[in-house]
Amino acid sequence: MAIVNETIAHAHAAWLGHIVQMETEQLAHALKMQEINLNAAIDGINALRNFISDPSHILGSQTTKHGEIAEACEVFIGNALEQIKGGKPIYIWLNGAERFAPADYLLNGAEVQSKYINGAAATVNHIKKHLEKYQDFLANGGFYHIPKDRYMEITKLLAKKSSELQGSQTTLVRNIRAFEQATGFKFERAVKPAITTYGEVQLNKVDDTIAKKEEELKKIDKKLRQRHIEKARPTMKAGLQAATIGAALEGGTALVMSIAKRHKKGLTLADYTSDDWLEIAAEAGVGVVKGSIRGGGVYSLTKIAGVPAPAATAVFSASFGVIEQANRLRKSEIGRDEFVLNAEALCLDVTIGAVASAVGQALVPLPVLGSLVGNSIGMLLWGIAKNHLQQDEQKVISCYRARINTHNLQLDSCLKEIFEDLRQDVNHFQALCEITFDVSKGRSVNFHGSICLAQYNNVSTDAIIRDAAGFERFLENNIIIDLGDCA
Repeated sequence: MAIVNETIAHAHAAWLGHIVQMETEQLAHALKMQEINLNAAIDGINALRNFISDPSHILGSQTTKHGEIAEACEVFIGNALEQIKGGKPIYIWLNGAERFAPADYLLNGAEVQSKYINGAAATVNHIKKHLEKYQDFLANGGFYHIPKDRYMEITKLLAKKSSELQGSQTTLVRNIRAFEQATGFKFERAVKPAITTYGEVQLNKVDDTIAKKEEELKKIDKKLRQRHIEKARPTMKAGLQAATIGAALEGGTALVMSIAKRHKKGLTLADYTSDDWLEIAAEAGVGVVKGSIRGGGVYSLTKIAGVPAPAATAVFSASFGVIEQANRLRKSEIGRDEFVLNAEALCLDVTIGAVASAVGQALVPLPVLGSLVGNSIGMLLWGIAKNHLQQDEQKVISCYRARINTHNLQLDSCLKEIFEDLRQDVNHFQALCEITFDVSKGRSVNFHGSICLAQYNNVSTDAIIRDAAGFERFLENNIIIDLGDCA
């Protein structure tokens, strides 16, 4: 019975450990992919910087170069905003052979003409002129991009009543309504806001704009990473699920084992008395309570504290056993010495079970099955050995505690010596690193420190550079200049 209960508990813990391991691996994969997404987005921003760095190749005069700069910003920043979220580039810049085509770039396959003109009225007029030249532009699914602030300015005017408009505003709105009537397209369909404002793409401002957009990308990246981390955090719902599964497993096992115990005595269900059923219910109830506590506790230890599942199960199994022995002690069923011996034996039992589960999981690399096999075999062998000890070697039990105490003292002494040696070794290494890499100490001290550091790391004497002449020989022997590349 005890072996079955312990095996079921370890099987449940192994399954919880497998779930936690899968969630951990999923988190690591998600963070790795997000790092790739960030690098792709930053590469796009750097490509934009490279384009802006040489204004001589940008079309237009000093006062009109912002037009092509706006196109570059829209394409590179727009793609970066998609890539930071794991998406693919959605912009294709038609900057080259198709420079004088109806569109400046494609957005999700649709043609887009960028119009960065100073003033709302002038912007609308430039759109009308372009449409006169390419009359099917809107009908073919194309649209116009204008500065974000210009778009907001115009749409706010369009939302006002005629009585609220003044002077040039009335003329602008009338002009737009005539445009809508002539083309058959609403302004909001024909014109959409770009990513940047008119001022952000000016030659003397675009570097600041790029830096600001890069910071925005990094903030998005940070939020996405935090979202992945929050998703992987332990939740009350998952803890309750683990507790429910544990209750069902251990409660069901207790019920079956209780009935099986009576079946071995020759009793059938029809022979059970009310006392039998009460005892069965009590045993099953205890199994439910233990299973729920163990399931929720193991989930918490594995998910929050990172404790391996076999060790977490061992903690709760030992706790249940010790509590039971404590109750027997309070009822005077056992004495103090017997309580101590029983508690130690219980702790040893669950330790053997945990080790066996861990070994089984390593030898049978299948979730749950390895732990199940390992725990079953390990607990069976330990049960046989324990019974043998109880029959033939009672003297071992009597001196068990004394031996353990002696071993603990010896172990503490050894660990202290090892820790002290390790501390001195680390301090010495840190001192050498400081001498070698702290430039404030001067080149001579740094050079001497590098020699000591090399000797400390067991670099062969012949390979250590000790003076300027040795450094020159190293350069002559290891750096080869291809004169053909210089021709």
